[in-house]
Amino acid sequence: MSQSTSRARRAFLLVATVVVAACVSALIGVAGAVDGTTQADGVEETVQLNGVDDDPHIDIRIRGISLPEFVDAETDGVFELEVFNAGRDDARMELTHEIDGTVVTESEVVADRGSSTETSYTVSYDAIEDAIGPVEGEQTLSQQVTIHAVGVEGGEEFDEAERGAVTVVGPEPDEDEAGDGSEEPAGSVDDVRARLVDITETAEVDESVSVAVELRNPTDVDVDGEIHYGAATDAVHRQHVELAAGESNVIRFEVPVERISRAADIRFPPGEVDIDHHVRVRLAGAGERAEALTVEASLRVIVDEERWQAGEYADLEGIAVDPVDEPDEERADETEEAQAAETEPQADDETLVESQQQAESEESQRGFLTNDGDGTGTPLDDPFVLTVVGFLLSVLSILYQMSRM
Repeated sequence: MSQSTSRARRAFLLVATVVVAACVSALIGVAGAVDGTTQADGVEETVQLNGVDDDPHIDIRIRGISLPEFVDAETDGVFELEVFNAGRDDARMELTHEIDGTVVTESEVVADRGSSTETSYTVSYDAIEDAIGPVEGEQTLSQQVTIHAVGVEGGEEFDEAERGAVTVVGPEPDEDEAGDGSEEPAGSVDDVRARLVDITETAEVDESVSVAVELRNPTDVDVDGEIHYGAATDAVHRQHVELAAGESNVIRFEVPVERISRAADIRFPPGEVDIDHHVRVRLAGAGERAEALTVEASLRVIVDEERWQAGEYADLEGIAVDPVDEPDEERADETEEAQAAETEPQADDETLVESQQQAESEESQRGFLTNDGDGTGTPLDDPFVLTVVGFLLSVLSILYQMSRM
């Protein structure tokens, strides 16, 4: 009896143990189903319940990131990034690159689930200059790249920021733009710079003289003034100019050669004539005055002889002789006479006196009977002949009076 009771207890304990073990296993399986993950060989695996992903999930892991270290006008900086998306959803990543606290560039890339994604872009000096302005010399600036990722279908977000420093070197200033002492603005009108860019050296009488003057004001003072253009010693044209502080400008104007002729009282004959012309720049600002530029040059004025003979210059005032409606021979004679009159020296006082005395003597020798119009002598110029003629006239007169008595 006791032996059968012992066997029954052992069977009961065995059954109870099996039932308890089955219950524990069931509880462990339920807990694993709730978490949705299982562990196998130390590898984490993501599973979906009933084939439906009710909670999209991303898991961005940065495997490598490289910030640009150096940027100048000729060398772009390079940013490189490699990520692994271990989540259950594709991720859309937005990259924002800031330098010195200002956004320089932005880009976007998609990281596929369960795979690695590499991306890169360049950072140029022009982009930095557009964002923070010109960089003078070599400067070390702070930089930060922010990575913001979100599931393509929504859900969780991921944010990461990588910080560092970058060396930026600005371009060398141009000598023409910088000038001497351009680092700091001056406050005197004497520091305003003027340069003659262009001036005509040869022009026909019916053309114009072109003048171009560059003005640069590196000061903190507004200036104004005039550009004087003249020929010979006479002012021909005045151009008013105004230049604000820090401003540069090129002033251009034209002056007709005919106007130069009229202002300087010059008449140009056919051929080529060289005259002097000049440009002066006079400025004023902050109660000061200065002559910023004085340039003297030579201008060759051309009067084409064929065009002159054809009368193409008839309406111009700057021509020495008007050739319209005159035969070619007469115009040539008048031109030669005019040139001879300009080159022939005037007679001195003694020559003039002798000429006047000779003229009076010739007039006194001419009489009613001897003035034959061509100035040549006759027999009546002889004093003896005149005496005989006078005596005969007297005798005839006496005889005439006696015949009437």
